[in-house]
Amino acid sequence: MLLQRLVNVHCVKTRHIEARDPHIYNDGNLEIYDSYFNNNSLITQNSQGGAISNDGKLYIENTIFTNSYGPRYTNGAAIYSNGELTLNGSTIANSY
Repeated sequence: MLLQRLVNVHCVKTRHIEARDPHIYNDGNLEIYDSYFNNNSLITQNSQGGAISNDGKLYIENTIFTNSYGPRYTNGAAIYSNGELTLNGSTIANSY
């Protein structure tokens, strides 16, 4: 029997984070509401998702992603998704 878990996250705030891997990795069911991700960056090439990397089911609502960036050959400065992704009332701005 496969048990699926759903994680709800409300009011997350991140700022000025540099990492080799994404700050949030999802391979299940994740919901994010009313959150703010600012200046999330990847510092190594061939990385995926400055703020979030998704291989599962991801739902994001009323959330802002700003100033996310990564070096050359990076996939998804703010969000990288290889799974199901739904954005509702959210903004991704100034991400490269």
